[in-house]
Amino acid sequence: HSMEANYAVQTQTISVGEDAYLEFLPEPMIPHRRARFVSETRITVAPTATVLYGEIVQSGRKHHHPDESF
Repeated sequence: HSMEANYAVQTQTISVGEDAYLEFLPEPMIPHRRARFVSETRITVAPTATVLYGEIVQSGRKHHHPDESF
């Protein structure tokens, strides 16, 4: 979505317990032109747990505006 003022915030807190397995691979985030986004992720993992975490931020939206090309 477009953003005329202010900014968007995402805060995630993830805790993975003993012998647990977590795969967290969200969809890519594609910011709108002039958008402002702040993200904070905190992950706590037990010594016997496994976490696969990925994050994708795509810069530019090829087919929308000349200032947004990658």
